Amino acid sequence: MEKTIITLYPGLQELLLNYDWPGSVRELENVIEYAVNFEQPDCLSKESLPRWLINKKTNRTCKQCYLKSRTGEVEYELINRMFEEHGSSLEAKKMIAEKLGISLTTLYRKIKKSQQQTG
Repeated sequence: MEKTIITLYPGLQELLLNYDWPGSVRELENVIEYAVNFEQPDCLSKESLPRWLINKKTNRTCKQCYLKSRTGEVEYELINRMFEEHGSSLEAKKMIAEKLGISLTTLYRKIKKSQQQTG
């Protein structure tokens, strides 16, 4: 775009870091491209971003949501560690579910959810 952006105004980086980016890198690229296209000076500000992004509440700024995501990470690590120790056969899964105090169905749901989050 033949523009040189030298700096970011305070608060812009935090806003970008706190947004969940459900569209992944493509969504971030589109927002940065939008900001660069519509910004006149050589620095980006919060006002450079699309209105929908500025007005959207972010999950990472919510302590309760942060706790929820961290809990999911710990569950994922624990389940993986148990699979490493006991294997992934049906009998192993039944034993793991019993040790975790959850049903086999819940274990499968947690496995599926963690696979979707990791890719």
